[in-house]
Amino acid sequence: MDTSIISILLPTYNGSRYIREAIDSVLAQDFHSFELIIINDASTDKTGEILEEYRQKDSRVRILTNPKNLRLVASLNYWIQESKGEYIARIDDDDIWIDQSKLSKQIHVFQENSQIGIVGTLGEIIDDAGEKTGKKILHATSQQAVRWGFCFRNQLIHTSILAKKEILVTAGWYNTKWLYVEDFDLWLRVLALGYEIVNLHDFSVLYRVRSWSTTGRKYHRMQWLTFLRLFHETSLYTNIGRKLFFLFLRWILVVVPIGFSNYFK
Repeated sequence: MDTSIISILLPTYNGSRYIREAIDSVLAQDFHSFELIIINDASTDKTGEILEEYRQKDSRVRILTNPKNLRLVASLNYWIQESKGEYIARIDDDDIWIDQSKLSKQIHVFQENSQIGIVGTLGEIIDDAGEKTGKKILHATSQQAVRWGFCFRNQLIHTSILAKKEILVTAGWYNTKWLYVEDFDLWLRVLALGYEIVNLHDFSVLYRVRSWSTTGRKYHRMQWLTFLRLFHETSLYTNIGRKLFFLFLRWILVVVPIGFSNYFK
């Protein structure tokens, strides 16, 4: 009988370069009651072969393959229904969990407070080669600070989160309308439902930032524009609408002129 408490979603597309590091970091967790769902989004490199190796070595690894490339948000929404766990965790195919007790600590937070909907962690930035850049992702940690912090920027590293599945179901999963900021939109809807979000004080994940390219710069420009569209529709989040109004003003007057470079403190 399957006793998985956590379903860990790892979507990948042509991720053969880094995906072994991501998978190994998950399998090294000291909390063992999980299933690792790896979503192969119609990769054309050696990703499929690598995934099959892990599936044969560890029964907790499940491989789900898209017949065609659906991209991130559609893949997550489609296959998340296949998850069996009470909790949902996420990791990207080029990121690494460096704290082997990450899941254990997050589960403990949920056991201590039933109003918590999502638990994240802090992180450090690595480059293409896996070297630390010296930059850290510093977010608020307490309930009140996180809620207020969302009025200024996203307060969760997507690849670090552990969330109650039933809350994500109620919130409605990821909205494909908000491409590039689909996670931020979902977190706001969780807050609007009255649940709390916290971050551990630990730097538990390594978040890989690839070398800048024309494509990368275009992606982040699109991300800024989507943020502004999201803020324009703040009436969707009535419980925090006033704070989001001030958030919109801050982005217009301060954050947008500064640019993405100051996102990582």
